[in-house]
Amino acid sequence: MLQHIAYFITASILFVLLAFVPMDEKDTEATLVIKGTVVCAETEEPVVFAEVLVTERSSTAVTNTDGEFELNGLEAGTYEIVVNADGFAQKKKEITLEEEFSVTIALKSD
Repeated sequence: MLQHIAYFITASILFVLLAFVPMDEKDTEATLVIKGTVVCAETEEPVVFAEVLVTERSSTAVTNTDGEFELNGLEAGTYEIVVNADGFAQKKKEITLEEEFSVTIALKSD
């Protein structure tokens, strides 16, 4: 019985200690977010289902019915954002990300 109690206490202490130790270096890095809206340059109406790509990370988002998108899990740095949508010319934009970032991207019709 005493052996079971000792085992339980040891396992509990080990569990508590490991819960506060990062298992991976990425766990300690802050992740940032790019939020934005894609609109038509001529009408300023939202562009629905536009693809927004961060080329350096292969992260992709698709705009919702309000033209909004969100790209999560990014680290501080400079990124190229590429936006594609049917009926519009492709748009590329360089973004330097240091904190949460909001952007409006206006696409020109083809």
